[in-house]
Amino acid sequence: MLRSLVVVSFTVDGNGRVLHSAVYRTNGDNEAESTALTSLRHAPPLPLPPGKLLNGRGQLELFEDWLFNDGGKFQLRELASPQAQTID
Repeated sequence: MLRSLVVVSFTVDGNGRVLHSAVYRTNGDNEAESTALTSLRHAPPLPLPPGKLLNGRGQLELFEDWLFNDGGKFQLRELASPQAQTID
């Protein structure tokens, strides 16, 4: 059973560092929200985003879902499979 779904928006720079993160959507579970934000904040740099996806400030905004079960464990959910193998 899922206890919570937390959608987090976050911005990374060209080096994969998380610059900003915030809860985008939630069911109001404060503990799950805090866990999602903390896990992202403590993550090592993410894979380098392709340069073609960076905005004029050299940043990329992303969204990810954290799915929490009744025991408080979570996993990330990818909503769509890649639509291309390259950005070219």
